[in-house]
Amino acid sequence: MKLRSLHARLALTLLVLLLLAGGFNLYSTLVTTERYLQEVNQSMNLDLASNIAKMKHRDLLDKKGEILADGLDQLLHWMMVVNPGPQFYLVSPSGEIFAYDKMAGEVQRDRVRLEPIHRFMDQRQRSSRPTRTVLGEDPRDPSRPKVFSVAAIPPEGSLKGYLYIVLASHRVDSAAERLRESYILRLSTRNGLVYLGVVLLFGFLGFGLLTRPLRSLAARMQTFRSQEADPAPVSLLAKSDEVHLLDQTFDQMSQRIEHQMEQIETMNSSRQELIANVSHDLRTPIASLRGYLDTLALKDSVLSKSERDEYLQIAVRQSERLGTLVDELFQLTKLDAHEVEPRFERFRLAELVQDNVQRFQLKATEQGVDLIAEFDPDLPPVRADIGLMERALENLIGNALKFTPRGGSVTIELREDPNRLRVRVVDTGCGIAAEDLPHIFDRYYRSRSGNAVAQGAGLGLAITRRILELHHSQLEIQSTVDVGTTVAFSLVAEARTHQLTLADLPAPAAR
Repeated sequence: MKLRSLHARLALTLLVLLLLAGGFNLYSTLVTTERYLQEVNQSMNLDLASNIAKMKHRDLLDKKGEILADGLDQLLHWMMVVNPGPQFYLVSPSGEIFAYDKMAGEVQRDRVRLEPIHRFMDQRQRSSRPTRTVLGEDPRDPSRPKVFSVAAIPPEGSLKGYLYIVLASHRVDSAAERLRESYILRLSTRNGLVYLGVVLLFGFLGFGLLTRPLRSLAARMQTFRSQEADPAPVSLLAKSDEVHLLDQTFDQMSQRIEHQMEQIETMNSSRQELIANVSHDLRTPIASLRGYLDTLALKDSVLSKSERDEYLQIAVRQSERLGTLVDELFQLTKLDAHEVEPRFERFRLAELVQDNVQRFQLKATEQGVDLIAEFDPDLPPVRADIGLMERALENLIGNALKFTPRGGSVTIELREDPNRLRVRVVDTGCGIAAEDLPHIFDRYYRSRSGNAVAQGAGLGLAITRRILELHHSQLEIQSTVDVGTTVAFSLVAEARTHQLTLADLPAPAAR
């Protein structure tokens, strides 16, 4: 399981939460245990100072009723036998320390705060058992407060001082510290770790079951994105979990849907325009054809043979024009619908160019245009659909001848580039305006500049571009008004298997 997945992140979050909860529970247990020990210690020794004061207060006072500091030594000797743990102090009514057990070490302060003493005694007066633990100062350890027991001396009469007993001695503190290293604590810690491992294991498995449908959906989404033409960067996907991947894929799909909706709207607009243009272009030859045929039918008896032949030739040309237009529409529709599957085969492009030049040679001669083919006979073969490439060359040569005036020239060049064969059709015609070049492939585009090439290009260039796209090639056009136009494309060249020239090929069959 990769760390970036939602499953692993949930498991890591669970582990962190359990560790935080376990650490807080351990800390609270130690603090609560220490407070509990203090509470128990003070509760068990609540009346210790009071009882001692009642029993031994005369030993702590002289004949005048004043505090006798030396009397604490006798009391300590007696208390060592009874309870060696607490520390005893004689404190004046102002909080000054009169006497203490010097055998236990020197004190670090000579007085104690009276506020905890008064609070302790007030609670004792209101209740036989204080409602909460009262902590006071330890003269030998000022860093931390301790539980204590205190009583007035004498218990009754004029206050001469206090018997102040610190219950939480160093030995008791050491016992509390040893609790942190006790067997019980180690056992509890070990059990807690086992509990943590079990919870983490079941949580990991549970998160795996819960996120399985999400992981499956994310995998399908990632597969979908990898099949896109412009997939997301790998670095972006590597930093994403399933939720982020779904979010990014949703954004990408919504953008794609919006783009497709815009394309659909554009296509609908283009389709309406196409229908209008096609209707116009079909109406013209149909109307002309019908007009001349009606004339022949109605005036056949009065027409001369030359007039009849002229009308028939015009009707034939209009029918040919109509057939060409319908054929181009049908071909372009099939290409746009991806119904044309190219049948790739190995052939020599030079032979196909030479064949098309011979076919258009008579038409070029009639128009007074020089049609020239320039290529090296030793060019390598290509692998393409020979029928589609023949249609593309027919469109390019036919357009070049159509817009080249008498006295001009159309040259078809074949050149070998690295691993490719480049075809260029160069004419000396009227050229195309710069503002019309971006729209030259649009079906039935009408130039605003009145350029004849842009207005009359029809469907031929659109069909040629679709054919070349099927061969993973692009159609390039460069043109200058009143200078000429150059149309070029290239095909991947095949490796030569043997030396073969056009002279070695059989003559093309008559068409």
